[in-house]
Formats: sequence, C-alpha cells, structure tokens
Amino acid sequence: FYITILLKEPFETFRLFTPTFTPPPNTPVPTQQPSTITGIVFHDGNGDLIYQTGEFPLAGATVHLYAGSCGSGGGEITSTNTGGDGRYAFNGVLPGDYCVDVIPVPASYTAKTNATSVSVGVPKTHLVDFGYFYLG
Repeated sequence: FYITILLKEPFETFRLFTPTFTPPPNTPVPTQQPSTITGIVFHDGNGDLIYQTGEFPLAGATVHLYAGSCGSGGGEITSTNTGGDGRYAFNGVLPGDYCVDVIPVPASYTAKTNATSVSVGVPKTHLVDFGYFYLG
C-alpha cells in the first residue's frame, strides 16, 4: 500500500510507503516419530535364543510393555497376545526406555530369555524375541 503525492513544480513524485508486517516463515515443530517393538515367542529347542528352522512359535503368549527400563518399576503401558505364528507387535512407540516381558511363562516351559530393556530413539523396528525351553 502506498500514497502518491504530486507537487506542482518541479513535478517530483514522492511515494510514501506504509510499512507492513511480514510474519516469519512457519517453522515446523518437530514431531516425535513412532517406532515398533516386535518379535516372536518360540520353543527354543537348542537353547541358543535364536528362532530358526525346526523351532516352533508359541501362540497365545501374553507380552507386556512397561514404561522405563526393566527393573525401574515403570507401570504397564499395554499388553498383547502372540498370534498363531508366535509374533507380537507394539506399534506407535514413542522415544524413551521400555521393558518387554512375557508373563506368565507359557505352561510347561521355562524362560530362556528374561525381560528385555529397549531404548527407542530414531524411528525403527526393534526386535525382541523370547525363547522358551520345554520342560516336558
């Protein structure tokens, strides 16, 4: 917006500008990107804590997600049951420290894997498997 003033002599033109406010460009607020904690609960036939051919998944195991690292006393956030393939997933996990555990231990099994602490930072998939030995 401006105003033009014309003078009679020497016919000079002046323009008076009204200052305008220009807001700073929108700076996006960084958002926390979620991650996934996932894995499999399985019969660990050879006790090496690695799921492999010949070992079978344990369906219906209850996997818990707790706030804070294991042993910190953080409360339970959520839990889920493993599917027929023994797999579970906690999606939308924000950065922070967490504890993943299977409670109760599946019937007739003993744990080969203890509760596991997971530190979530940059968005990615964190793999936490739980192997169990069959007692008979």
